[in-house]
Amino acid sequence: LLGMYTAFSESTASTRVYFAVLLILLLVQVLTSSLALARQGDVDLMLYDAWERAYDRDPQSLVRLEKSYGCCGFASLYDRAVPKDCADNAGFGFVIPCRDRLGRPIKRAMSTLGITGLVLAGLLVTRMPNE
Repeated sequence: LLGMYTAFSESTASTRVYFAVLLILLLVQVLTSSLALARQGDVDLMLYDAWERAYDRDPQSLVRLEKSYGCCGFASLYDRAVPKDCADNAGFGFVIPCRDRLGRPIKRAMSTLGITGLVLAGLLVTRMPNE
C-alpha cells in the first residue's frame, strides 16, 4: 500500500520511506536466510537435547513419536529407545534411528529456506532502481 501511495503521490519523502521499509525487510530476509543456513549443524544437538529431556520426563511421548515416524532409538536403534527392544519388537520393528528420520527433513527445510531467501534477496537488490 505504501508503494501504491508513493507512486500516486509522486512524493520524494514517501519514496524514501518506501525504500527504507524495503531495505529493512531485505535485511531481515537476508538475516533470517543466513541464520537458517548457519544453524543447520545445530539441528542434531537440539534434537539430542529434546530427546534426552523426553526420555527422562515423558518416555510415552517417545513411543508415540517412534510409532508416528517409523523409527527406533535416537542415534542408533538401541540408543535411548522406548521400549528398549523397539527394533526387535513385533509391534515396532523399525530399523531407522529417529535422529536420521527427524533431522534430515528439518535440515532440508532450513537449507531450502536459506537458499531461497538469499536468491530472492539477490533478485531484489539487482532489481532496485537507482536514485
